[in-house]
Amino acid sequence: MIRTEQHLTRRAGFTLMELLVVIAIIAVLASMVSLGVFAMIGNRTKSNTEANVRVLHKLLQTRWAAVVADAKKETPSLMAQGLAGGDLERARVIWIKIRLAEAFPINYSEMEPDPKKVVNIVNTYIPANKLKPHFVKYRTTITAYPPAPGPTEPSACLLMALRTLQTDGVSLDDQMKNAVADTDGDGIPELVDGWGRPLAFFRFPWNDAALQAANPAAANSAAAKFSDPADPTGKLLLNKLASNWYKDTTPFNPPIEMKSRRVLFEFLFHPIMVTATDPLVIANPAIMTPKINNAYYTTPVIASAGKDGLMLYSDFSSAGAGSADNILSFQLRGD
Repeated sequence: MIRTEQHLTRRAGFTLMELLVVIAIIAVLASMVSLGVFAMIGNRTKSNTEANVRVLHKLLQTRWAAVVADAKKETPSLMAQGLAGGDLERARVIWIKIRLAEAFPINYSEMEPDPKKVVNIVNTYIPANKLKPHFVKYRTTITAYPPAPGPTEPSACLLMALRTLQTDGVSLDDQMKNAVADTDGDGIPELVDGWGRPLAFFRFPWNDAALQAANPAAANSAAAKFSDPADPTGKLLLNKLASNWYKDTTPFNPPIEMKSRRVLFEFLFHPIMVTATDPLVIANPAIMTPKINNAYYTTPVIASAGKDGLMLYSDFSSAGAGSADNILSFQLRGD
């Protein structure tokens, strides 16, 4: 009997080319998965930041309103009345802003108790025996942990204020534990966004496109008196009642350098209106036409620089919307 055997050829393994193809496919799939994961993480970070900013904004508005309501019940200090040119109603508007500056400092120098070292709003316009307990507590904190000045100051000051001014009984730390960190290691924590960077805080932002656009009255000279929520009757504007105060060039010297009352107010607090000498008018004459009664709209803003970490401003005093991924509390106020 004749046996025939069939010899089958067996492959030793994958060729090099086949292995390279498989590796390439795996790499593409891995990159697609990783991109999806990173995108999901990025979206979650942004949404978490927006949610935190919403919460902080509500807490800020509640405490801000309480400070305003309390200030309205008080008689402005003599220094505040002097800055107002003797007009008691104008002094009341300025006094509200003074108390807001006391309650919501934006840097450590505003808490310096020695007027010889630093000229600030509190030292100049609030008598020592009229300081609020929360401000005294701020100073104690700064003294206990002398911080180094830097970009984290506004965020640290805001956290300090929101923790201390718990007028509604809502504890910030109960809601915002994940948004508090000491990023610079100076012993004073700050409020941070989802990317771990300190949030920015602007007490009296001005000349910001988003704020102005959200307040159409500012573009109408007849209704411009409503541009500043703290000044509903236009006491700080150039009108029949305030013209002498605004135009006055007589040096007014509370222990600061010689300045007129209006210039001194704008130096310490914020500009009031667009004028022909406004730097933005000079730089953009085609789009920034000066209007006598075009007041700046000011309202507190909490901001995150977003994913890129770049906070772009329309000027040095406002939270401008120059960066597409900036997250501003004002824009989220209705959410």
